[in-house]
Amino acid sequence: MPDDHSGPLATAASDLLNWLDRAGIPARQEFPPVNSDTEATVFVWPLALVPEPDLHTAAGRSPMRLRIRFLLCPVGSAIDLPALLDRILAAADGVRPALIPEAIGPETWQALGVPARIAVLAEVPVQVGRVTPAVPRVRSELELREVPLRPLAGRVVGPGGVALAGVRVEAVGLGHTADTDRSGAFAFTALPAGQPVRLQITGRGLRYHAEVTATAEPVVIQCPIEEG
Repeated sequence: MPDDHSGPLATAASDLLNWLDRAGIPARQEFPPVNSDTEATVFVWPLALVPEPDLHTAAGRSPMRLRIRFLLCPVGSAIDLPALLDRILAAADGVRPALIPEAIGPETWQALGVPARIAVLAEVPVQVGRVTPAVPRVRSELELREVPLRPLAGRVVGPGGVALAGVRVEAVGLGHTADTDRSGAFAFTALPAGQPVRLQITGRGLRYHAEVTATAEPVVIQCPIEEG
């Protein structure tokens, strides 16, 4: 991985390599490991992200917490390997990083495309900060604007002025609906006055839109019959 990447994975890998370096254990961050008869080396490779429980505080959600699991694969001569493993086990403080007492199954080596070998697992905890959107402060007094309302009544008719009964009339975007009666009449008790209201008429194969204004006089909506 590039050195200039400063994300959580690169940070965790750097922490792990620094820990091995302080313990005097030579390590390299690459894979697959190459057998060496001259120098014992630990190859470090990320395997998995293990999530921690999400916490909620009074200030909101805490940073996302993860544990990044790494494969530590010692490579070298047969004489060096036991000593190298002993040094890794002796250096582990059980906190950061934590060695994981789990067997490494054959499916892991198969996925990595290398033969099975002696290795250990280590986990490094990391935190990923959450970006909290900035909420602008309200610096002025709350203004209440009154919208005048008035009832709207009307009839829905088809060709020849025939009343269309049982169709649905909806004031689009205002949450008001009504069904026409036998004479095609409908009524709304309160719609914004003095501004156009878009009505959608549906039912009996009809789908039609009309724009009207809430007035004192009933409106007549003449609809062509169209298959909806």
